[in-house]
Amino acid sequence: MLGDNFLSENLAKFDRTKLTEEKMQIIEGIMQDPDFSLNSIYKSTVAAKNFYAWVKAIRDYHYIFKELEPRKNALINAEKIYEMAKEISF
Repeated sequence: MLGDNFLSENLAKFDRTKLTEEKMQIIEGIMQDPDFSLNSIYKSTVAAKNFYAWVKAIRDYHYIFKELEPRKNALINAEKIYEMAKEISF
């Protein structure tokens, strides 16, 4: 994988909003492995360390997105209701 010539391009195009719970369970299983830590990976290669940091950032984003998405949708709905109420009252 790290030898893939298009790895950086593929990582940049990765749609982090489409992660499924099944994939997150796999990632969590790997991330919780005591042998899979930043220090142990850094000992192998710098490229692997950077990939680990990317996976961790995507994981963190997933949980933040999961928590904020319903709030974002509620805000959008509230703004629509507000705009409709403004049109009716004027």
